[in-house]
Amino acid sequence: MGLSSGVLAGQNLGAQQPERAERSSWQVAILSTCLMIIFSVLVFFWAENIVRISNSEPHLVTVTSTFLRIAASGYIFLGVGTVLMHIISGAGDTVSPMLFSIIVAWGITVPLAYFLPKIGNLDVNGVRWALISGFAAQAILAIIYFRFGKWKQRKIQSLVQCEDNNT
Repeated sequence: MGLSSGVLAGQNLGAQQPERAERSSWQVAILSTCLMIIFSVLVFFWAENIVRISNSEPHLVTVTSTFLRIAASGYIFLGVGTVLMHIISGAGDTVSPMLFSIIVAWGITVPLAYFLPKIGNLDVNGVRWALISGFAAQAILAIIYFRFGKWKQRKIQSLVQCEDNNT
């Protein structure tokens, strides 16, 4: 959904339809979020069954199903963040998503992945919570940047305009 929404946003901007690009982008972000909520609920309630598909060892089922439930809590952020980042890139602004990814990875995810397993009794689940924190931070950055609308100001030439300029 993210890749196709980026293409859709780029096409709308190339057609000088920035409002349509924004409207369709929010529609895809909402649809993606709704789908991620559905998958989150499925994973949350059927985590043990999902794990047992590949292994039925009791300890492994317990650890992995907890890990999956934590992951499911971050799917909502992952959905909206990924879609908006692809839209921003599809609009021709590829530097901002790259910077957001670097800032989140090295400023949030990696430090938390190091420290959270050592706090309390989080152990390996601290790494998963660090990933979720990164998904949430990236989604927040993408939403804020997207709302400012700078991505809509990128100049994208349509194929017709490119052909006209070459003749």
